[in-house]
Amino acid sequence: MVRRRRRCGRRGHVWPRNVANSARISWTREEVDDKLHKIMISIHRNCYETAEKYGTPGNLVNGANIAGSSRWPMPCWIQGLV
Repeated sequence: MVRRRRRCGRRGHVWPRNVANSARISWTREEVDDKLHKIMISIHRNCYETAEKYGTPGNLVNGANIAGSSRWPMPCWIQGLV
């Protein structure tokens, strides 16, 4: 089988195609559902709290946009892009 490789930002650095399950871990359907449920609850809570923090309580779209955009400036600053 031919593995496709894709570029990931740095020149010459290649990630394997199946990084998420490189350990070959198998989960039951219930475990997957439980993990996804916890992730979705965490996302909802983060959007809700961010919306309240920035003055638009209950507006999950604003909360998601603010939370998403507030995550990138620090890594960019650290790398010297900003």
